[in-house]
Amino acid sequence: MTNNRKNIQNDSLRKKIESIIKLPALPTIVSKILQLIDNPRGTDVNTLSKLILSDQVLTTKILKVANSPFYGYAGQISTIQRAIVVIGFNEVKSILLSSSIMNMFKMDDRDFSYFKFWEHSVAVAIIMRMLSRTYYYMISGEAFVSGLIHDIGKIIIHQYLYTDFKEIMKKMREEGKSYLRAEREVLGVTHSEIGSWLLKKWNMPPNLINSVLYHHNPELAEEDKPLVAFVHFADYLVKRLKIGDSLNNEITISDSIWSIFEENGIDIVPEDIDLILERAKSEVDKTEGFISLLK
Repeated sequence: MTNNRKNIQNDSLRKKIESIIKLPALPTIVSKILQLIDNPRGTDVNTLSKLILSDQVLTTKILKVANSPFYGYAGQISTIQRAIVVIGFNEVKSILLSSSIMNMFKMDDRDFSYFKFWEHSVAVAIIMRMLSRTYYYMISGEAFVSGLIHDIGKIIIHQYLYTDFKEIMKKMREEGKSYLRAEREVLGVTHSEIGSWLLKKWNMPPNLINSVLYHHNPELAEEDKPLVAFVHFADYLVKRLKIGDSLNNEITISDSIWSIFEENGIDIVPEDIDLILERAKSEVDKTEGFISLLK
């Protein structure tokens, strides 16, 4: 297929998704809170607290997560102000985004388990958080969100292009195709591209869009390569640990990540995989039940 023809096909699919089925928008309250957190002039705790407190569900959720073993705080966090101070603005942002996104998409069927899909995605997010703190390369809240949403395009295909989704699953079952290859044959694009379109609509930062768009091919990213490589690596680790179901459960890893790590001064080599796997399993085990706090 020529590039011109492929672009026409991609544009057609994008218009179908954005104009006909109307990709969902983030809840208004979440958008307002994220704008406050991302304000370059800074946001004071009281202003952010008041906005969060205007939504009882979000208030309860943030306090539950802040008091969970995931953050390991010894005392009791009983107010939103305290939660923001103790866990930080970026972590509050990751909780808000994670909970909101998970609750926007809840359709199960024989081929798609909502719980197993998010179990995989949350495990990738938890391991991204671990990697960010171990290698000091990423903001932990940003790392967590990039892991959580890396496969969000699959949900869009399942819930908004259901006929195409069934055809993709049929090709996998009856023809032995990989999920990615079946996507390309049915749609002409993959969940990575579709996910990136959704994030653009949500005005997400470019580094998160790139982490979704290139997480299967980190070498293709022109910017944010280390973040993309980390998402690819975390996804691989979760598949090795057999946590949840991403539909595409082929356990492969791109050799390109090792050179990306080396070029950016990140001390990870192939011989480290088994040790990192042990630490990743321990981290996920410690946060068992975290997914239920976000729902």
